[in-house]
This record gives sequence, structure tokens and C-alpha cells, in this order.
Amino acid sequence: MKRLRLHHVIFGLSLVCMTALVLWWAVFLNRAVDVERQAAMSELQHQALERALVLGHRVDAPTLADLPEDGAVELVPCAGGGRPGAVAVGPLHAESCLQPSTSAVQEIEHKLRRRRAMVHGEGSFLFLLVCVCIAMLFHLVRQERRHFGRMEAFLHAVTHEMKTPLTGIKTLLETMRSGGVPQDLQPRLLELGIENADRLEHCIENMLVAGAIRSGQHQLRLTPLALGAELEAFLEHRRRTLTGRPEAVCSRWEPGAEALQVMADSDMLRIVLENLVDNGLKYGGDQPVVELRVAAAGAWAAIAVSDRGVGFDRATAERLFVPFLRGLPGGHGVAHGTGLGLAIARDLCRRMGGDLVAQSEGPGQGATFTVTVPIAGKE
Repeated sequence: MKRLRLHHVIFGLSLVCMTALVLWWAVFLNRAVDVERQAAMSELQHQALERALVLGHRVDAPTLADLPEDGAVELVPCAGGGRPGAVAVGPLHAESCLQPSTSAVQEIEHKLRRRRAMVHGEGSFLFLLVCVCIAMLFHLVRQERRHFGRMEAFLHAVTHEMKTPLTGIKTLLETMRSGGVPQDLQPRLLELGIENADRLEHCIENMLVAGAIRSGQHQLRLTPLALGAELEAFLEHRRRTLTGRPEAVCSRWEPGAEALQVMADSDMLRIVLENLVDNGLKYGGDQPVVELRVAAAGAWAAIAVSDRGVGFDRATAERLFVPFLRGLPGGHGVAHGTGLGLAIARDLCRRMGGDLVAQSEGPGQGATFTVTVPIAGKE
């Protein structure tokens, strides 16, 4: 963290130095253009003075043939015809004057205007680059702070998510070891212990999968699976861990859906469903009910996991899949969760060739998360 801050300070100082350098460069080159103009005009004035001295001592009156072939100077009458800086052809022909020609002056001005425009263009471009770098630095600092904030919230959530069931299991074991549990309460306490162990296992599994995905070490084993058997095994496991309310998770099959075979990874499909059902139970209200509805949709098998809970705004649907963001805007009193479940579920669905989308009619209207996986043998 300190090293990152040091890098930001060094980068910020570098940008300040670059800005100062760009401003100095622009001022210096503008001044250089002005000096070049003065030098060019002085050179023309010197040529006019030198030629006037030569022609002023000749007996013959000066003519255009006596002027330089490059057209740098011109001959004009001194009486009101010359511009400021015109040199009299004296002492013998004081009525005539030599001055830098209009075409030579215009050529110098045109050349210097182009150079000044080039300086302004390059300076503006460099200043724009510095502004872009400053904007990027500001954006990166904000992203870093946001990332660290999410990570701190995630670590706090993971600590709570793991410590709570672990404490419950430890308390249960200590109570049973002391022999202070009545015989008729032992089955209930064992069910609670299994529920806490399952919750702890689910949390650890999510973190392991997330780490494997982010490190690029996660591998899928896609094989044809009988969707009916997979879901029945999953539902049976979930109902065993729902202490006292096995009916909180139910299923509904559209005609022909039970015979579907899908190309998927059995373990990863189970993790996806675990996360979606867990999400439905968390946000399903006081007496949550989660329904799995299975249907065929062309070349896809669709598993819609619905609850009747808090729902969400349609505009926030994609936000639900951002890692480390827990819950919904405004908060709904959900105390546990790591913010990884939905992000992992979508990532696994897409890695299996399917997808995961979220739908809701609005706050308080429940939510539906639809998993699609390809049917085996169909393109």
C-alpha cells in the first residue's frame, strides 16, 4: 500500500514537471519566433541601408536595375512614399529611399505565422496529453480506493461468513461433549450443525473457485449430463440442509424437460445452483420459497430460479454480478454473504457455453435468475 502511494506521488510530481516543461517550452518557442522575426527584419533593414550607402555616392540617379535581384528591397520616393524605417539614398539622391520590399516582409510574416501555428499546435497536443495522464491518474486512484474498499468489505464479510457457522459448530460439539443435550433435542442440533457445516463449505468452495478462475487455473470437464438426475440430487441435498423447512425449495418441470441432457460440468453446475438458491433464500423475505423451473428453449436448457422476495430495479440487474458488491442498493438487512456468489455463477455459466441473467418486476416483486446451458447434441 505504501509503495503504491509512493508510486502515485512520483507519478503526480512527474506530471507537474511535465506540465511546467510544456508551458516553458511553449513560452520559449513563442519568444524564439519573435526573435527570429526581429532578426529577419533587421537583416532586410541592413540590406536596404548598405545598398543606400552605395547608391548615394553615385552620380547617376538610382534605378530599379541597381537593386538586388532577390527583390529584398525596393526603391520609393522619400516624400511620403516610404514606410517607417526607409533609408534615404544620400547624400547625392536624398529624394529617393530604399526599404524592405512588401513581398519580402509578407514572405517573412507568412513563414513565421506557420511556425507559430506549429508551436501552438504541438504545445496544445502536449498539454492535452498531460491532461489525459492526469485524468487517468485520478481515475486509477479512485479505482484503487474503490477496490481496496471492496476488498476490506469482502474480507470482513468472509470473516463473518466463516466465523459464524464455525462458532455454531464448535458450540454444538462442546455442548454435546458435556452431555448437557437432552436426547430429544439431539437430532435438531445435529441438523443445525450440518446446516452450519454446509454453509461453511459453500463459502470456502466459492472462494476456491473464484481464486482458481482469477489465476487462470480453473478447468471445466464438460460431459453430457442427465439434467433431471442432476437437479433431483441437488434438491435432495438442499432440502436436507434446510432445517425445518424442506419445502422452501421446490421444482417445476415443463413437458419433456426431465429427459434433457446438457453439456456441463456436474460440480460447477451444482455450485451455480447452490449460489442461486442461497441468494433466493437470503433475499426471499421472512418465509422464503425458491422455485426451480426447468424448460427447453431451442438448443438450450433453461433453469429459472425464482423467489418472492425483495426484488430489484431493472436498471441495477447487471450490478448484481459485480464481484465483492454485497446485497442491493439501500440494504435489506441481509447480514451474511461474500458478494462473490452471483459473479461466480455467471462466470461458470459462460465458461460452460451458457449464460446467467437476472430479471425482476421491481422492488418487492421477487427476482428470477435464469441459467442457460447447451443441450447435448445440439449446436
